[in-house]
Amino acid sequence: AAWFELVASRADTLALLDFLKTPFLSLFEDDVRDAQGQLLAESDKATLVMEIEIRLRRKNVVGSWDLILNALEDHPAAWQWITKLARLAHSYGASAAAGRRQLKEWTSQTLQLMSDLGLDRQLQNDSAGQQLLQMLQALGSDCAAISTTFNFSEWRAFLLMQMENTPFTFKHHDQRVVMLPLNGARLRRFDAVYLIGGDAKHLPSRPQDTLFFSN
Repeated sequence: AAWFELVASRADTLALLDFLKTPFLSLFEDDVRDAQGQLLAESDKATLVMEIEIRLRRKNVVGSWDLILNALEDHPAAWQWITKLARLAHSYGASAAAGRRQLKEWTSQTLQLMSDLGLDRQLQNDSAGQQLLQMLQALGSDCAAISTTFNFSEWRAFLLMQMENTPFTFKHHDQRVVMLPLNGARLRRFDAVYLIGGDAKHLPSRPQDTLFFSN
C-alpha cells in the first residue's frame, strides 16, 4: 500500500518517507555506498532515512522525483538509493509499458519489484508477509487466462480489494483464543467475545463501492 501511494503521488515527500521507513525495505539489495565508497550496512538504514528526511524538510521539498534527487545530490548514498526507487517507480506505474497490463503481467511485475527491492526476502520472515506473497502467486495463476488489460489505478484498486478480502490465518497452537473478522464469526459458538470497535459509530458499516460497479 505504501508503494502504491508513492507511485500514484509521483514521489510525494510524505509517501516517500513512509515507504523508506517500512522495516521490510532493506539496504542489502542496493549496494548503497557513502562518499568514501564504503558499503553501508543494514544497521545504517535508520540513519540514512533520517538524513534524507532532514534534507527534504530543510529544503521544503513537497514531492517529485527530480526535486527530491536535486535536494540529495550532495549525499551520494541517499541519491543512489532514491535514484533506484525512482527508476523502479517509473517502470512500474508511469512508463508507457505500464499504461495497460493484464492481471498476470501486473502480478509478475509486482513480484519482480519485491525481489528488486529485497522485500520478498523480508516478507518471507513474516507470517502475514508469507501469505501476501502466496496470494500474489495464486492471483497470477488464477488470472492467467484473463486477457483484459488494466491501468495502474485499476490494478491498485483490484489488488487492495483482494488484500482486504483475504483473511489472515494466524498460526498458533493455543486454540482457546482466535482473532476473526466479523464475517468469520458467523454460526460459531464462543464462551466470550470481544467485539473491537463494535459501537453505534461503526456498526452497521456502510457498503463500499468496488472497482467498476456501484452497489
